[in-house]
Amino acid sequence: MFTVSTMNHKLQDHGFGSKWMWRSVAWFILLFYSFGDKEVRLSSVASASLDEAEELFRYPRQGKGVVINYQSFKRLDDRECLDDSVIDMASKFVENENACYSHEQKLELQRTKIFGPFFINKLRTLNSKNLEKVAKWYKETNIFHMNKLLIPVNRDYHWVLIVVANPRFLFRKRQSKETGCIFVMDPMGPKMFAEDMALVCEWLQWEFQKLNFKEQSELVGGEEQLDRRFLPSGASDKLQSGGNFYKVQTCNHDKIPQQPDGYNCGMYVIRYIQKLATFKFPENKQHEFQEIELDEWNFDREKCKRMRLHLQRLIAQRAITEATK
Repeated sequence: MFTVSTMNHKLQDHGFGSKWMWRSVAWFILLFYSFGDKEVRLSSVASASLDEAEELFRYPRQGKGVVINYQSFKRLDDRECLDDSVIDMASKFVENENACYSHEQKLELQRTKIFGPFFINKLRTLNSKNLEKVAKWYKETNIFHMNKLLIPVNRDYHWVLIVVANPRFLFRKRQSKETGCIFVMDPMGPKMFAEDMALVCEWLQWEFQKLNFKEQSELVGGEEQLDRRFLPSGASDKLQSGGNFYKVQTCNHDKIPQQPDGYNCGMYVIRYIQKLATFKFPENKQHEFQEIELDEWNFDREKCKRMRLHLQRLIAQRAITEATK
């Protein structure tokens, strides 16, 4: 049987012994298998030559890119649960690989802030007195000028997506026609994820209170529209105990794709991010999410498998390109 290991031994016999060579050969063989007709676990093809901690791919290459090692790569095998690095990389692909988007979609993407999965982890370690430690993570983004904020969350090995629709209108009075809303998209059905929702609410309240009165008034469209606390006093405690508020709610849209298994939640969250990144919320209906048409969001287990394979091929192709420069 011909394997990567046998190829390594044959190349060593001919004097090709560098680690670079073994890594490149492994990736070329991996690609050969990945484009074949047979369904193959790509990570098992590469396992003979790649250490679990070895960096396979960094995206983007400039700055502090997301590192995908072999361990993360294996998470893209069918029936595996995704880790933070894969979710983070896929989110950055959505932000940067946008050549196929229409002009309108690109404009909407520019008004969408996708946070990495480590953002909520950082919020969990902070309190209202030291939130400035997380502000540097988005220092180049005015979050209240965004049309939406997308925050992937993992709790108890389950992925969901917290969505903040039209954050600049969260601090408008309730009777206003245009208002903001925060909700959870959960591929296993409507749940509140109250503890993390409360953290996001406290963070947004903290950011808004950093603005002066004039900035706050201009943001919501006038002093008469201003509601300086979009949650009532004590709302965080009530949220954590299962309470619900007008601008903070579960998302129980019956057309949201639901995972049919116990391991594809991460793939569904990636899909949510892909669709929402270029989706424009109606400014007068974001608190009525049930009215938003999501017929084209259909996503099933077979599509999940193809998407996993697509991401593995993409990582392999980019890794080879970098290794041969």
